Amino acid sequence: MLATEVVADYRRMPPASHPERLQRSREELLGAIGEHPELVFIRGFGNWGDELIWAGTRSLLELMVYREIGIAELPRESGQTALICGGGAFCRSFHDLMPHVLAMAELRFERVIVLPSSFDTSVDVVRAALERSRALIFAREQESYRQIQPLCDARLAHDCAFFYDFSPYRAEPGRGTLNVFRSDGESTGARALPPDNDDISITAGSMDAWLRRIAAHELIRTDRAHVMIAAAMLDRRVEFIPGSYFKVPAIAEYALQEFPITRLDTEQSPADRSGRALAGLAPIPCSPATEATRERLKARAEAIPSPPAQASDDAHGTPRITAVILSHERPEITLGEIHSVIQDAEQAGIAVSLLVIDNNSGERTRRILSAGCGRHPAIELCFSDRDLGRAGGRGLALELATSELVLFIDEAAELMPGALAQLLSELDRHPQAQAVSASVVLPDGRISHSGGWYRKSRELVRFTLAHAGSILEQSELPPSGACDWVPGTAALLRRDVLEQFPLDPEMAPSCEDAEWCLRVADTHPGCFRRCREALVLHHAEQVPLDYSDLRVRARVIDMIATAAHFYRRHRRLLRAPGADLFTLLPELVRPDGTLELASARILMELASTHDRDWLLTEWLNGGLDPLLRDAEEAERSKRDAEALNTQLLHAQGELASAGRQLDDARVRIEVAHEERAEAWRRLERIYRSRLWKLGASYDRARRGARTIRSLGGGR
Repeated sequence: MLATEVVADYRRMPPASHPERLQRSREELLGAIGEHPELVFIRGFGNWGDELIWAGTRSLLELMVYREIGIAELPRESGQTALICGGGAFCRSFHDLMPHVLAMAELRFERVIVLPSSFDTSVDVVRAALERSRALIFAREQESYRQIQPLCDARLAHDCAFFYDFSPYRAEPGRGTLNVFRSDGESTGARALPPDNDDISITAGSMDAWLRRIAAHELIRTDRAHVMIAAAMLDRRVEFIPGSYFKVPAIAEYALQEFPITRLDTEQSPADRSGRALAGLAPIPCSPATEATRERLKARAEAIPSPPAQASDDAHGTPRITAVILSHERPEITLGEIHSVIQDAEQAGIAVSLLVIDNNSGERTRRILSAGCGRHPAIELCFSDRDLGRAGGRGLALELATSELVLFIDEAAELMPGALAQLLSELDRHPQAQAVSASVVLPDGRISHSGGWYRKSRELVRFTLAHAGSILEQSELPPSGACDWVPGTAALLRRDVLEQFPLDPEMAPSCEDAEWCLRVADTHPGCFRRCREALVLHHAEQVPLDYSDLRVRARVIDMIATAAHFYRRHRRLLRAPGADLFTLLPELVRPDGTLELASARILMELASTHDRDWLLTEWLNGGLDPLLRDAEEAERSKRDAEALNTQLLHAQGELASAGRQLDDARVRIEVAHEERAEAWRRLERIYRSRLWKLGASYDRARRGARTIRSLGGGR
């Protein structure tokens, strides 16, 4: 049966009241769970709306025996049946964790049930997780059910928040209007927030305060699903605006048919007037501190003498350069990149074609990009229905580009005046060069890189960024010249060498350019250059790693998988910016700075033969501790082992000496036993002799005579 037919079956059911439909969902969920002695409820992360889901789940399970754990405890748990909390974490905005949780649960438990959730299967990792899953998956509205039904064992039921007892909060009538619109990563960003907006799912101090805030108002306006649910259950009027995907209207249609719920037309909503043009190119938005860096960098770039004019068209009048820009869910950043390229090209009089590849962004991003790019004839915009990654997106661009040269620009990289002309001049003046890298500066004024170097040994390849960390105003970059590899933040490359040596789509961003340069340099030694005069501002944010965070560990595992792919291809360990195995796992570095190469190779073999979720589970569960012990602890263990070995040798010596003494004592005892036996034999011979018998008779006669005399004396 097709998914659409199944959904239609639900709609053909006889009309039922909300309590009847909720009871039907309760029976469906409890029937699927069954009675099991080892039932574990896995609670997730989230805001007060998620707390409401968990509270409702506890009410659903109140007559069952179960244990409740957090996601962080999952790798150390196992048993028969696991219930994964419901929510929206299988959708576009927050999909980075739950696919891993689902896979880990299936590794640790016999049965897994995902409680009612929303699912966006256009997200590649979500779709892949469901396709390989053996779990029973519940959708909480019909759109999610329609998407997942062809992929897995899917069913439909109400969100578990509906099982919560709202009656204690219905006592007082509400007054006034409460605006609760999202201010987190799931916000559409397409509308300005009302002046009195209060995103209580984040700002409230407790779930009790969250519910009381909703109950205190007569009308609730929101784009949050669980604010809408709680308000409806508290008999409040609700006006909702669709969020960044289908979740809110889909829940309203499926579960809140009988309640005073109104969908606001976005044109009628006061929260929809952003006052910001969705179309048009503008510089990348940034903080005042970054803006100051940008102005200083522009002044520096404008003071650099312009290079000799270079031909920017080929013989047919076609631009020699195609600028390739990748986009994913940050349209304002993408439009800012495009703006910097067009502005720099126009000021330098260089003809450039722009090819923008969007890696499976949501509808809002697509609308903004279409509006911003559609007005410029030099821009070709392509939407991919899969997230191809950086290497895959650039590979697709190369299939579409026909120009002699290709300009790669990373997300959030902004060309300073004259950068394009300097890069083009550097390549034209060095025909043997295959690619040239710009000098890239970070928002705080530090140099990110100006080209790169690598050192290759039998065991590993270490890539470094040239001049990284120096303050541009306080240092003088060396003149433009040769380098070992060109980071792809902003680099101009010859298209024919890219066709001869395709980028490896299995390499993660920040690594695919290093791996590509390694292969090219083996065939064309000395073919890369760095350009001091081409300046680029990279609006990058450095996020510190906290290895206690499950999300971060999952990202680290992705980078370890990249290092493992590099190891399989080149039989060397990878040390590259962003994927330095010994930086990601400092446990592989001894206190004296030497590297645990043997442990690193074993880890690479494990990562090559096992999937990422298994590796993540083992890491979280301590299964990799023999490889990833803290280096100081390993050194202490080594010293302790040596001390114990010395004590053991000493004890073995003492034991041997005691053994020899025991042997001597045994011999002495045996001699004493023999002497005693000989004495008994001699006594036996004496007892049996005639002399002993005569002596005994004489002794008896004497005793008798003494007795007679004593008796006679008594008379």
